[in-house]
Amino acid sequence: YYYALGDREIVAHFRALLRAASDAPLFAYTFPARTGNQLSAEAFRTLVEDGLAGLKDSTSDDELHAAYLSAAPGAQIFVGSPSHLLHSLRHGSRGGVAALANLRPELILALAEAWRDGRDEEAERLQEEVRAAERALAEESPLVALKRGVSEVMAEHGSRYPSALRSPLGA
Repeated sequence: YYYALGDREIVAHFRALLRAASDAPLFAYTFPARTGNQLSAEAFRTLVEDGLAGLKDSTSDDELHAAYLSAAPGAQIFVGSPSHLLHSLRHGSRGGVAALANLRPELILALAEAWRDGRDEEAERLQEEVRAAERALAEESPLVALKRGVSEVMAEHGSRYPSALRSPLGA
């Protein structure tokens, strides 16, 4: 996690995970802005040939996303950034796994539905609305804003959800 790795090391890591996972579907997650590691399209193809089920792509790079789709057409590929959802759907991805969907699920679903139903103008409008929602979150720390927003939505539905960030290993 703390070291920038090349394709050889990344492929070796995922091959070990594939062996350990046995028949369970395994997905890779590429988020170079957080990990410092970039999964190449060639390494992804190799891993799919070895049994990897798919990928969550949080590179925010439309060209690289298209390269993943071309490298392994049978793999299940999802985009992590909702600002790239429409582009990724148009190029063959399965969908998105977006933190924004925790706060605005109706918006993400409407965008996917408009695209699926061929309502291109509406899909474009909704994609811009998604981008605006992401920009609003980015005005402060996106995670802080997201947690607070989800907490407020949950409270409206009578549930409690902590708004404070916590360490991934914290209680």
